Amino acid sequence: MGMIWLAKDPLYNSIRIRPFLQKGFKVLNIEHKRFPDGEEYIRILDEINEEDHYVVILRGFPEQNSNILRGLLIIDTLRDFGARKIIVVWPYLPYSRQDKRFLPGEAISVITLVKVISLLGVSYIITVDVHNESAFKRFKGKIINITTEDLWAEYIARRYNARKIALIAPDKGREEFIRKVAQTLGADYYVFEKRRDLTTGKIVCHSPTDEESIKNAINYADCFIIIDDIIATGGTLANIARWLRTEGFNGKIVVGGIHGLFLGNAVDRLLRSGVDEIIASDTVSNPFIHDELSVSPLLVNAILNIIGEKGERTR
Repeated sequence: MGMIWLAKDPLYNSIRIRPFLQKGFKVLNIEHKRFPDGEEYIRILDEINEEDHYVVILRGFPEQNSNILRGLLIIDTLRDFGARKIIVVWPYLPYSRQDKRFLPGEAISVITLVKVISLLGVSYIITVDVHNESAFKRFKGKIINITTEDLWAEYIARRYNARKIALIAPDKGREEFIRKVAQTLGADYYVFEKRRDLTTGKIVCHSPTDEESIKNAINYADCFIIIDDIIATGGTLANIARWLRTEGFNGKIVVGGIHGLFLGNAVDRLLRSGVDEIIASDTVSNPFIHDELSVSPLLVNAILNIIGEKGERTR
């Protein structure tokens, strides 16, 4: 039975590795350097065995384009040296928000990326809370999206009284996610909706779908928790926090992101809007990672389930 090797992008430091090691994964030694002109160099230092499994875990942010190139070099080099069982793990999938065509002639960038990776002969691509899972239906099970509702529910349950909190979905796209978390906790939840300018992408309107209900919640809740898939500029979450403060909420406001990019002055924007606490998972390097929100155990389980279905296991 083949070994399971973890071929990690040498620049991906936020993802927790211990859960992989505890399950018997072996770390593949990869040499990396960047030439003065910016070109990437990859060399795999361990011998490749075609009977073994290779899990290539890639960084998504920052420097998305360089990350993609390093990923291609690692995967193709593994194939060149005989690897036949390759699973790509991309916790934060680059270009994931470019998942549909809004205007004529636009590239659907994330689909192009997945097509290119698939052409290299990988068995599966695993990601976490991808922006729009339905965009990948055409790949017929090759893309596996790991969702983190239970992870967030467990985290919140350890810290808050479910009767005294309320959850908020920042838009309709996150409603199902928040509904599942709230259902597990036995907590109430509310939904905001936004409309964007299709050309600029800017939000032109952002408001609760049921204003009367959320105003009632302000009277009993000690804490509102807003969870989004991606925190980029922080504008969406800041708008909601500002709305809550304007309506007279004086309790705690917590914002959480599965993928915490925190671009530019995003953190200042959130804090100035009235946010008290920021939390995030470890899919992307950021200052707000909580170990209990690490996605690594979920990834390990998904990988072992895939390999187990083929009658393989670690040794």
